[in-house]
Amino acid sequence: MVSPLEPDLGRPDTLTGRWSWTRRVQDRYAGQQLTATGTLDLVPVASDVLTWTETGVLERPDGSRVDVRRGLGLERRTEGWWVVFEDGHDFHPWTPGVEVVHPCRADTYRGTVTGDPTGWTVVWRVLGPAKDHTITTTLSGWVALSAVSSRVEP
Repeated sequence: MVSPLEPDLGRPDTLTGRWSWTRRVQDRYAGQQLTATGTLDLVPVASDVLTWTETGVLERPDGSRVDVRRGLGLERRTEGWWVVFEDGHDFHPWTPGVEVVHPCRADTYRGTVTGDPTGWTVVWRVLGPAKDHTITTTLSGWVALSAVSSRVEP
């Protein structure tokens, strides 16, 4: 059995806690690169359900900064773990090392999670009439959920 203090990339329930992230968005249609940094909190809400909450700051090419937030969920199902949108709709299966495909209107997202429990990378290649992006998110600096919880203000 894997201890909650020993993250296993293949088992999202062992990744609970806080991660630091950096995201680079290469937008080939606009000819620009955007960078965002922040934290990801993976928090169990039931034995087979986690919330995925990203907060951070996006820096635009002109130097302006915008606060960003994204919420997802992870659900363990008979066929394995799934990433879902906040409204509960399926996004993609959680299959590190295996490409996943997510159609979004006329654009297609192809993504891969790679790495190890100390640091992992999510790369999305997005192609279609509205987008031509490569989105690379690097996660590191894991802090156990118990350490994150003890820092929360009352």
